[in-house]
Amino acid sequence: MLRRAIGALTLLLGVATLAWSAWLYHFAGRADTTDESVTFWVVTGTILLGVGCLLIFIGLRYLRRAR
Repeated sequence: MLRRAIGALTLLLGVATLAWSAWLYHFAGRADTTDESVTFWVVTGTILLGVGCLLIFIGLRYLRRAR
């Protein structure tokens, strides 16, 4: 039961992180209106994309082992 709850929470956090990375990527097109450069937004989005994929992987592993 606890493993399933941890897996679901981690999976949800991973999906939210993926959505956040997509939201950050759209700032790259608007970098001329902010103080940061295009590279900053792309690197930040890429790091969060990797973290989100890792969290989804961990969450799915926990859910599979909970059976």
